[in-house]
Amino acid sequence: YSQNFKTITMPNTLPSFVLNNVPRQSQMKVKHKRRGDFCSPTSTSMIVRYFNNKFSKNVKQRALDEQVKTFARKSHDDNYLDIYGNWILNSAQAYNDSFGKVAYRVERLNSFEELYGYLKKGIPVAVSIRGWLRGGYKNYKDGHFVVVVGWSQKRRAVICVDPVFRSWGKMLRAYREKDFLRAWGKSRNLSYIAKPLVS
Repeated sequence: YSQNFKTITMPNTLPSFVLNNVPRQSQMKVKHKRRGDFCSPTSTSMIVRYFNNKFSKNVKQRALDEQVKTFARKSHDDNYLDIYGNWILNSAQAYNDSFGKVAYRVERLNSFEELYGYLKKGIPVAVSIRGWLRGGYKNYKDGHFVVVVGWSQKRRAVICVDPVFRSWGKMLRAYREKDFLRAWGKSRNLSYIAKPLVS
């Protein structure tokens, strides 16, 4: 974590917005002994399913928990780190699971306002967070991925789908602005950005 990396607060004029129809899947309900390490494959799979529901409606898809398990197996970095959060492998597998209709890249965004711009374009964004967040499942000291789907101006909170929670309702979290920006900043605003290749 670079001490020179500065978090930029959201402007007070940023209106509330929530991107609807983003599927939710708990990584803790995936039948795998290492499901606790599945935050990146689960978050990415939710975004893949969101776009597949838009662009590949005629393609038969497996249950989302099964998709996550397959996604994790194919994106597992077993040659070097024994992790499921390899950014390059997750991006490549997301493109493959999107049937070539959506490209993915890893980027460090300049601000939440930039992320908000993707939401307004109908693009949910998976982000890396670190540390403690009020309302979080635990202290994410080793890093964690969530999917950002909105912003509440009234509550000054970032709306996220956090896959570590087991129940469908609890996965939708409203993380306070200052907590989210601090946790995201500790990962230097690392984000998975989707780019639809079809309209």
